[in-house]
Amino acid sequence: MGALDQGLAKARASLSRQITLGYFAIMGAMLLAVGGGGVVLWMEKQAYEDARARTAAANVSADTAAAFAQVNMTSCGGRPCVKLDTKSPRWGDKGQYVLVDTKALAK
Repeated sequence: MGALDQGLAKARASLSRQITLGYFAIMGAMLLAVGGGGVVLWMEKQAYEDARARTAAANVSADTAAAFAQVNMTSCGGRPCVKLDTKSPRWGDKGQYVLVDTKALAK
């Protein structure tokens, strides 16, 4: 009877140890899943912020291109130049400001 009791006690201790190790393995797997999910969410947030920045830059570029088209901006010998309305009045202390000719856009 004593041998049977010792065998049962060893089996109980072994089973208890295995259950405890199983709980630790499950908790470790859950921690890895939560940590991995956090890393994935952080990477997605970074990608989203990068996409928003690229979208904002593209909108600025589109606005600039539309403004260039409206004022008939072109390249003159490698330097930017615009077509001005020479018949319009001039403004500024020395007449340095002239209205931009937008009639060519309507054609």
